[in-house]
Amino acid sequence: MNKISKAMSLSTKKTYAVASVVALVVMLAGCTRNTNPAVTPAVEPPASEQPSLTVQEQQIVDTLTTPEAPLSEPQESLPAPAFGTQTKSAHFVSSNPAHEDILSSALDAVVFTFNFDIEPASTVSVKSASGTEYAVGDPIVGADLLTLTQNVSDLPPGDYTVSYSACWPDQTCHPGQFEFALR
Repeated sequence: MNKISKAMSLSTKKTYAVASVVALVVMLAGCTRNTNPAVTPAVEPPASEQPSLTVQEQQIVDTLTTPEAPLSEPQESLPAPAFGTQTKSAHFVSSNPAHEDILSSALDAVVFTFNFDIEPASTVSVKSASGTEYAVGDPIVGADLLTLTQNVSDLPPGDYTVSYSACWPDQTCHPGQFEFALR
């Protein structure tokens, strides 16, 4: 046999081996789920031929098939937020959270990204719908001068408005605003 014939022979053997494994996997999968509507599902054996369960096994089955009562009283949910229009300052790229985000867990800070250097004179306010301020300390300008981080205190569930004034090296400042919710 020449090298090409040997390679083809080896390749054919590998193909048959892979095909056999795939066929076995398909057969095993077919044992647990019938996806072919043309095939009639197996008939359950009569109850007299089914193995009986021990008392403990029957209790487990009963526990798993009996609907449970709710573990606690349903909680009052907050109404869906009615977000306003976002106002973006010059050079604004993104924020985290973003406008109209609905968060499921509290955050420690609001982070802005800009495409122009930010100055420490920038300001940020994070207020609840009732007007409570949650911004803590001054905003922090990142080392790259393109990010601005405002730490916040523990936010309870509710709607929030973030107002900011992004300031540039030429001492001009541009306002922006967006809203998010915590549920």
